[in-house]
Amino acid sequence: MRPSVLIVRLSAIGDVVHGLPLARSVRRVRPDAQVTWIVQREAAPLLERHPWVDRTILFPRRGGIRAILDFLIRLRAERFDLAIDLQGNTKSALVTAAAPALYRLALRRSALREGTAGFLPARRAPRPAGPHSVDRTLSLCRLMGDPDPRAEFGLDPQPDRSAVAAADLAGLPDPPVALSVGAGSDVREWPDGCWIEAAAALRARGRGVVVLSGPRHAARARAIAEAAGVPHRAGTTDLPGLLAHLAVVRDRGGALVACDSAPLHLAVALALPCVALAGPQDPRRTGAYGHAHEALHVFSDLRCAPCLRRTCRRVDEPRACMARITPALVLGRLDALLSARRRVPGPEGLLHTT
Repeated sequence: MRPSVLIVRLSAIGDVVHGLPLARSVRRVRPDAQVTWIVQREAAPLLERHPWVDRTILFPRRGGIRAILDFLIRLRAERFDLAIDLQGNTKSALVTAAAPALYRLALRRSALREGTAGFLPARRAPRPAGPHSVDRTLSLCRLMGDPDPRAEFGLDPQPDRSAVAAADLAGLPDPPVALSVGAGSDVREWPDGCWIEAAAALRARGRGVVVLSGPRHAARARAIAEAAGVPHRAGTTDLPGLLAHLAVVRDRGGALVACDSAPLHLAVALALPCVALAGPQDPRRTGAYGHAHEALHVFSDLRCAPCLRRTCRRVDEPRACMARITPALVLGRLDALLSARRRVPGPEGLLHTT
C-alpha cells in the first residue's frame, strides 16, 4: 500500500505557493507516496493537476459550525502515515490534530504564526535559514529527510490556458508589462493615482502594458486601466488563467509590477521578473522570495514601518509607506529590470535580475 502524506496549508494563495517546495520534498523522499493537501477553496485551483499533489480536500472556511463538523467527520474517516502542519496557526494545528496519522510534523515553535498552535504533539522542524515563509517551508523539508530542499514550485500553466493567454495578449508590443491591481482598501495596495500615472507613462513610451486583476477587484482595475488608456483583463482571469497570462509575459521578455499579493508570488514561482512594491510589511518575511533586497520600499525613515497591521493608523500621512513609492521610482526600477533581461536571456538569468 502506498504511504499517505497529508499537508495542511489552508490559505492564502501566496502562502500556498510558498508551501509547494514541501510537496517536492515529499516526492523526493517518498516517490511512491500519495500526497493529499487540505486547502481552502480560493487556493485550491493551484493544486489541481499539480504534478506533486494527488488530491485536495477543501476546508470549509464558510458554512458555519455544521460545515466544520461535517468536514471533521469526513477527515476522521481518512488514514495517513504522516500529517504535516505547514501553516502554524491554531486552525491548522486543530485540523492536523484531527487527522488520523501515525506521525506528525510541524514548524519550530518560534516560527509559528500563533503561539497557541504549539499544543500540537509533533516533531518540530529545525531553525529556518531565514525569516521568509519559504524558509520555514524548507525547514520542514529538511525534517522530512530531504538533504537538498529547494525553492521550486512546480507551477506550469495548462496548455489550453496558455493558448488562450497567448492569443489574449497578442496585440501588446514586446516586452509586455503587466500591472497587478488589488483591493483599494488593502493597506499594502498602491493608490489609484499612482497606478494610473505609471500605466499612462508606460503607454506614452510605447510599452505594451496590461492591467490584471481578479474578479473581486475588477471595477477598480477597469477604472484604472481606462483612465490610463491601456488594456485590461480585469476580473476575467481565474488562478489558472492568471498563471497562464503571467507565463506569457515571462516568455515574451516582460515583467510584472505588483504589491505584496498572490500575483507577485505566482510570478516569482514562474521566474517572471517583478518590481515588488513593498509597503508596510517587511519584504524579507513576506515579499518576493530570493529578491527581498531588491524590493522597492521607502519606509526606512518611518517609525511605524514595517508593520503587520491591516489598517493604517497614521493620521498625518495615511499609508505613507505606499504613497511615497512614486511612479518615477517604479518606472526607473522597471527600465533597469527590462534592460537586464535583454543582457541576460534565459531562465538562469531571470532569477537574478530583479
